[in-house]
Amino acid sequence: MPLREKQPPAHQPPIRSQAVHSPLESSEICPAKTRFPQLGHILDLGLISAGLTGLAFCLYLSFRHGATWAYGLGLVAAFLLLTCTCLSVAHKSNLVLVVLGLLMPLYATEAVFSFLAPDDLDRTGTPYIASGWMRLNATDKLVRQPEVVAARRGIPFDARNKIAVVRDLRRSGIDAFPSIPVPPLFRTAADNSMEPVLSIEGSPLVPLGGISQKRIVLCNETGLYAVYSSDEHGLNNPLGIWNTQNIDIAVLGDSFMEGQCVASDRTVSGMIRQRYGATLNLGRAGNGPLLELAGIREFLTHLQPRIVIWAYFEGNDLQDLFGRETRSSLLRNYLYPDFSQGLIGKQREIDRALIAHTEAVETLIDQGLNQREPLEVRFERFVKLGNLRERMDALSGKQPLSLLQGERLEFLSDSDHAALFRHILLEARNAVQSWNGQLIFLYLPQGSRYGNQAVTSKDRDRVLQLVEQLGIPIIDVHQVFSSAPDPLMYFPFHIPNVGGAGHYTEQGYEVIAHHILRCIEEFDLLNPITHRTTTCRSRAIDLQQGSQKGL
Repeated sequence: MPLREKQPPAHQPPIRSQAVHSPLESSEICPAKTRFPQLGHILDLGLISAGLTGLAFCLYLSFRHGATWAYGLGLVAAFLLLTCTCLSVAHKSNLVLVVLGLLMPLYATEAVFSFLAPDDLDRTGTPYIASGWMRLNATDKLVRQPEVVAARRGIPFDARNKIAVVRDLRRSGIDAFPSIPVPPLFRTAADNSMEPVLSIEGSPLVPLGGISQKRIVLCNETGLYAVYSSDEHGLNNPLGIWNTQNIDIAVLGDSFMEGQCVASDRTVSGMIRQRYGATLNLGRAGNGPLLELAGIREFLTHLQPRIVIWAYFEGNDLQDLFGRETRSSLLRNYLYPDFSQGLIGKQREIDRALIAHTEAVETLIDQGLNQREPLEVRFERFVKLGNLRERMDALSGKQPLSLLQGERLEFLSDSDHAALFRHILLEARNAVQSWNGQLIFLYLPQGSRYGNQAVTSKDRDRVLQLVEQLGIPIIDVHQVFSSAPDPLMYFPFHIPNVGGAGHYTEQGYEVIAHHILRCIEEFDLLNPITHRTTTCRSRAIDLQQGSQKGL
């Protein structure tokens, strides 16, 4: 029988050839095309929103703090997010998942650190700055970094804050008060000007010293608190110095010249005083150029010292000048030679006003009325992962990145700013020369110059050039420090930015004092006949090496 071709059953449909489809083309395997037809638009909207937000935030930070490479990198990243809208939906989805996977754990950790941040880490105030200074241990600002390093090295460290130390001293019968820096003595008015907090008989007042003849708790950056007995005008000098007939040397400056955070005899003025007993220290935390000019107007025109040392700290002097001092109409009056508050005869009233202010702030602290720091500062810290990065730096022994200081790095590129700074120095020079004295410009470097150039002042060359043009002798401490094998040896625990300030160790202050003495004596600057416009910068290395032999 002939073979018959096998036929399919009648009930079975004939087998037809079917095209083979890729699994990716199956709507059951890849349902996004049908279930989420708007996914691409949603991703585009997210990328565009993130990119524009990043661009706006980086531009805001650059305007507020000055342009840096970090902000430039942020601008590039934000721009790249905008360009990613051209990618396919799959690539955009993967990109978003990767970014979220990286950022979510970081910001979750930052949120935890923000929530756990204790109140005494200078995170409170009434308003913010008004009481933070009293609760502040110099190591408390941002993070207890030196305390962490000290613990790792087995070095004892007093972790109390300033007000706790003050109250412990009072319980032992000592009439103690916290040191009062300049910023809390101003408040921001409705027109954004700075007005004094204190007044005497209805007249606003800005004192240039603290509470007189008390034990003053200064700060702690090395393990022990610096405590000193204030003089007749609330400054860090031996009692009776104001009765000296002829002052040889007067020192103007901020917290560095005040002596943070070392014993009185280990400050720059204290060590100079070992050679020249009639040395007066007008240094005070928070002083900027206008307040230092005020010190000349209020005190030095009466005392007429032979040498006046103008200590300029590159880390915040211009920030103080243009961020606070020039916003005060009272302080701007010091640009006129004849202006004075008459402070030298008002110390009793100043003491009463400062004591009342201090007691009021203590009461607010006890009542728990402190408010958190400004929202914009907290937001900036959070976006920059400030809490997380500070703790990582503390554990690794590195310096904090000073993310939140809110300080611009460049001022004198503005011709108006440069002109005002020049005018202040010119007024100071002319005032000192009016009694045949000699003004010396002492340039103090910030610690970040030896650790993180990205957050270091960009005005150094302009400042030095301006001072040289005015014919004022320069003592450049940066040249001294940079000649050392490790410049960080002059900072507590080799950390260049303790509490955002970066004060020096006893060794650092000793090197500066030695440098000043060598400059004065080798150029015979105490002799009015031989006053000269010179610079000690060229001798920096020899002077630094010589300082190791002691004063």
